[in-house]
Amino acid sequence: MLQPRRMKGRYGVAPRGFKIAVPDILGRSLISASPGNKLLNNPRTKASHVFQVSGASRCGIIGVRLGRTGYAMNKGSCLCGDITWEIDGDLIMMSNCHCSMCRKFHGVGYGTYVGVMADDFRWLSGEGNVQTYESSPGGLRPFCPRCGSIVASTSRDGSMAFMPAGNMEGELDRELDSHIFVGSKAPWYEIHDNAPQHDAYPPDHDVPPQENAQRLPETPGSIGGSCLCGAVAYEVSELSDRFGYCHCSRCRKARSAGASAQVFAAVDDFRWTSGESHIRHFDLPEGEVYRTDFCEICGSPTPTIHETLGFVLIPAGSLDQDPGVRPQAHIYVGSKAPWVEIKDGLLQFLEMPEG
Repeated sequence: MLQPRRMKGRYGVAPRGFKIAVPDILGRSLISASPGNKLLNNPRTKASHVFQVSGASRCGIIGVRLGRTGYAMNKGSCLCGDITWEIDGDLIMMSNCHCSMCRKFHGVGYGTYVGVMADDFRWLSGEGNVQTYESSPGGLRPFCPRCGSIVASTSRDGSMAFMPAGNMEGELDRELDSHIFVGSKAPWYEIHDNAPQHDAYPPDHDVPPQENAQRLPETPGSIGGSCLCGAVAYEVSELSDRFGYCHCSRCRKARSAGASAQVFAAVDDFRWTSGESHIRHFDLPEGEVYRTDFCEICGSPTPTIHETLGFVLIPAGSLDQDPGVRPQAHIYVGSKAPWVEIKDGLLQFLEMPEG
């Protein structure tokens, strides 16, 4: 039976009535739940695997190391490969955040983050290349300045490491703990799993929520969109009904998510309203037409214009209003991440459908 290693502080069986408080990627506590939470009811969790880490927050961190016969090595990287890392311990959290900031930062409906203890995380390359954007006071969001992928980071006190699940290369041996900020979720996305849902942070969380202010398009009747920091903005007079998810490995790393969520528009129906000069482009050397565009300030994905093909590929998470259209299908499900389960009933294609 796997025993917990000595951490900062002490370990032992937690007393009745304790709370679990795990910080998120920005260093704030993310999960707070009583012993009735499935984290502790997981059949692989043993009482001797519960440990407490002191000094991580005002209430400390209570974590659970699952009873496995060994640690699972897993690597992660950005799309271009400049920044890489690995973990060799069990995941202690996995959560989907639907807040407006995460939606813009990823360009999809939500961000999925996983966490490990800091001793189980190490940079392999490119740590000095990481660029950050402060989306809220003290909340730093890390990304690769070359390709725009979101990358790993450590909590403010250095006790834990967090990373987007979409950038991990292997299995993620953990079920989803929760959905947070579902009160802010995208109107075009519906939740189809049974993980606990919270309108904002979980109960007993003492950090005030942070959201983007509402942004309206310049032209009445159009649909607007913008990056997280607001430097790059656009509007479209009409969107196509071509809207779907791509599960290919390139899109997963480009969006740092389980899949990209893209909606199409005709080139003639699209225009930039500000910040076009702040957009960086990254072309994969081996990709014939694969390109990702992002804001150089905040790292958020921005629309990609394919002039020769006559369309604009818009990250759905960057939209500021309800697009009025809904996702139609999943493509490249033959390449989907092993931890992603598709339960929405939409059409699925192993690769790119014809036509």
